[in-house]
Amino acid sequence: MPRIQSCWLLILAFFLFNAGQVRAKPHKEWARLTDCQYVDSKGNDGDSFHVRCGDKEFTVRLYFVDAPETNLVYPIGRVNKVCTSGSRSMSR
Repeated sequence: MPRIQSCWLLILAFFLFNAGQVRAKPHKEWARLTDCQYVDSKGNDGDSFHVRCGDKEFTVRLYFVDAPETNLVYPIGRVNKVCTSGSRSMSR
């Protein structure tokens, strides 16, 4: 009897495993953009920038590139709070 139960468990596990698999999407070819020009934009920084190819504009993002943001804007109250709390602990 235990052998029959383990057989059913294996069959059940097989069907559950196959039912949960995600099917891959069909392969698409990469689009090659030629004659693109850099576009000076407020949103450009170290790891993303804008380019224009023909009449279309694209945002290019460089993944796995650790570049600092160019516009590090913090709420002024938070910066003051952090700075004053740090200076108090240093002065003690």
